[in-house]
Amino acid sequence: MLQTTSSHSSWSRWRGGPCIGLLAIAQLVPVAVCEVLSVRTSPPRDLEASLANWNLGLDDAGAPPLAGQLRVSGCGSPAEDLNGALALVDSASCEDLVEATHRLAKAGALGAVFVHYDEGLAGLALGDAEVPSIRAVVIERSPGLELLSLLASQAVEAELKLGKLISEDAYEEQFIFRVDEFHATRKENFLWHQYPSLLPSSGRETLSARLMPRLAVPEGWFSRPMGFVPLFNPSLLSLQDGTFLVALRMSNGQGCPSVRAARESSMDTRICRNELVLAHLGEDLAVRSHVLVEMPMLRCRFTAESQTAGRQFLDEVYGPMDARIAWGDEEIWVLFYAERNVREVEVERGMHAAPLHIDWATCNGWYLYATDAAFLPSQCSWLGSGDPISLESCQRSCEAQKACTAFTFREGVACELRQCSERPKVWPLVGWQSWHRGGDQCLERAFVKAEELLAFPAAHGVEKNWNLILGEKLRLFMEYFIEPHIVLTASLWRDDAGIHLARLEQSFVSRWPYEVLHGLTNVRGGFCCLRLSDELLQIRTSQRRIGGDDDEENLELPPGPLLLGAGHLQRIRSPFDQAPGDLSRFRRQAKSRTYHQFFYLLRASEPFDVVAVSSEWCITINGHFSQHWAEVLAPGEEACESIQFVAGLALRGSEVVVSYGINDCESDLLPLPLSEVVAMLKPVRSAVNVSLDELEMI
Repeated sequence: MLQTTSSHSSWSRWRGGPCIGLLAIAQLVPVAVCEVLSVRTSPPRDLEASLANWNLGLDDAGAPPLAGQLRVSGCGSPAEDLNGALALVDSASCEDLVEATHRLAKAGALGAVFVHYDEGLAGLALGDAEVPSIRAVVIERSPGLELLSLLASQAVEAELKLGKLISEDAYEEQFIFRVDEFHATRKENFLWHQYPSLLPSSGRETLSARLMPRLAVPEGWFSRPMGFVPLFNPSLLSLQDGTFLVALRMSNGQGCPSVRAARESSMDTRICRNELVLAHLGEDLAVRSHVLVEMPMLRCRFTAESQTAGRQFLDEVYGPMDARIAWGDEEIWVLFYAERNVREVEVERGMHAAPLHIDWATCNGWYLYATDAAFLPSQCSWLGSGDPISLESCQRSCEAQKACTAFTFREGVACELRQCSERPKVWPLVGWQSWHRGGDQCLERAFVKAEELLAFPAAHGVEKNWNLILGEKLRLFMEYFIEPHIVLTASLWRDDAGIHLARLEQSFVSRWPYEVLHGLTNVRGGFCCLRLSDELLQIRTSQRRIGGDDDEENLELPPGPLLLGAGHLQRIRSPFDQAPGDLSRFRRQAKSRTYHQFFYLLRASEPFDVVAVSSEWCITINGHFSQHWAEVLAPGEEACESIQFVAGLALRGSEVVVSYGINDCESDLLPLPLSEVVAMLKPVRSAVNVSLDELEMI
């Protein structure tokens, strides 16, 4: 049921949330109606249709429905009269689909059906253009080309009909991955011929939900307040005092139902906006402070002459995307993807890197010191009880006593006033909050200097998701590709004018053993690298390599330190008629994406080859917008969000904290025992000094 795809080709695909299938799901309320294009061929067909975002306005205005006989047309002024027909147009020949819709309307068309220029589907956004007087939809290329061919010999009627009912406050089925999908897929389609494990989520409120009330969305992003703004793909970094930094992408992308339903996502406004949020977390992972990272101007404007496909859906792109933060020798580095205009008609879409500068200040006022925890009495003297009616009343009670610097609070239950030492410890207490006043360090400013920003060449059109393996003052080792494992070296020089890229070269190429992948492709990087000392690894017993002959030698991990990373395999759902399980649901989910994660270990020195790989895993649903499915799933049934993206790993004592994005919308954290992570890893021997000339996928 699941298939992998070529990683490079998939970079240029984008699915704009089309409606799928015809099943109405009664449990999902409130709902909005989506549509499909019903084509009266023999046999009749219902085609997936992605709608122009002005269609609903035409519905409200009482415009005629999109129904009638299909007729082949071009994007220019049609030579023939289209009166009473639906224009079927191959969008590959169109420069501007909105303008083409206007011209087709003037020629008398009742509606426009555009055949997508590439595989998959994409939305059709109005931007600031004048609203056409007819509806428009986009259909997939393969069935669209069949229709174009069929119209040469016969007449075909089509009609836009009601499709599946989709919830505005819960994700559609394509964003959830249930266990029966594993069993509808052969084990050979997964790493090590093993089904993925489902790791239990933390069960706590997500990181993005805890951070959201503190955020001020930049002015001009939306015309109305959003209930939830996409805040995803968090990258985590541990500090020497045991606290953490986490960098998250804030965007107006279409990932969250609240933004999509408000019609203010980038597909509606044609402007993709991004900011990098940096948050400081306590040892208990509670949010203490945050700032927006100040960046040099990162902007890409698309025109009719731009030599890239992006301009068909967007007019402008701003800001850094999908950042990773990592320690270098003496500084924190940030790597991120961004798009910029480099010449009059050319767009560069690639990786950037720079030191991340951070200013700290003494916290002013109250801040949440820890959640689900209380201050240790040995470090915080008890001063009495305050008013527990509300958080504000408890704060006022503490402020009324000069000696009070902290309090432990549970709404309506207790408000315990305390005088604490500078960095008091806490102990777990579910449902309680510990608040502290001043004295601690909070983020004041985070910024990237323009003169230190490195822009790496985009050799393959789009370059994304590089990771920093090792950062030295004059040299960066970066993970460019995970399988084959390709390491790039960036040689730098520094002077009073800033940091400059002297040379970027491919340094090391290695390949995993065949028995790990057995032909699977589209292995993608997520985050690397977390340094693990030999003492932390504590591995002294050998593990048998899966799939080896009886006389094959046992493999042991090399001595530490080793570097822990997390990657994923992207697959496209492709159900087959004999698949066991809910075949109707599988068909409704067809062609949507799934990500499953895995851990791996690198040698901490050259050639940085992969020395261990785990089987695949995902994390059970915990996202705010996924909670609806807890009521839909059968008792005991587990599920994961379809798209989970690990963007950070950090140590907390004997735990590895995994930071991950959920469906391009939310962020969460999952602490795992380091022993459990190590137990998942199987030693491998990579082939080193591999030539890329022998690899078809590169």
